Amino acid sequence: MIKNCLLAAMLLLPTAAFAHEGLDKDEFTNEAWQSYGLNLSEEKEIAINTIRFDQQRDRFHLTNKYIAQLPADVQAKMAEEMAAIDAAGDAKIQSVLSPEERAEHAKLKAEHEAHAALWAEFEAWKKQQGK
Repeated sequence: MIKNCLLAAMLLLPTAAFAHEGLDKDEFTNEAWQSYGLNLSEEKEIAINTIRFDQQRDRFHLTNKYIAQLPADVQAKMAEEMAAIDAAGDAKIQSVLSPEERAEHAKLKAEHEAHAALWAEFEAWKKQQGK
């Protein structure tokens, strides 16, 4: 009997750990994650969001700093994998959207890509001016 209970527990424990695929929606409402459930004033929430944004930006720059030190073949492989992840995510988004929303999403994505290309061009020019 005890062996059966232990076996059942061993089999169910990993299943229970993976059963919760996503996070609770309530955890990511504005009130819940922006202020950790605290009743903060608008100024304090803005201050916290600014701190979080700065932290996210600093992490992004730190990550890119170390990625730049990787060999070119590793960087290329990473870029391929990131592109595959982006493509899979886009496909999932497209499956959720209605045809009208897909058209709007495509338009917004094209605008974003044009802006990103313009920004990359500016960064290249700025780097060239620095030399």
